[in-house]
Amino acid sequence: MSSHCQNTNCPNCHEVVYKEGATHNHMFSLAFSVDSKFEDGFDCLEHESVEVLSRLMERIAGIIQDGVIKSEAFGCDDTYEINPEMKNA
Repeated sequence: MSSHCQNTNCPNCHEVVYKEGATHNHMFSLAFSVDSKFEDGFDCLEHESVEVLSRLMERIAGIIQDGVIKSEAFGCDDTYEINPEMKNA
């Protein structure tokens, strides 16, 4: 998984650091649902963030308990190849 540089001498560093030996980066989404009084999902996220995070943690716990990564729980939304120029940027 890529992460940001932890160089404490560079407070504005936005360098992306990739896992050693990685050739591709994948962005996954995890499906879960929240019952809400808001029609708009972003309003729910803003005003009911504790409930949203609670439901997310319940979903993750359920996946861990089942011991199986269910295809309906995850989506792979984007993939790109990590080229040498990106690693040395």
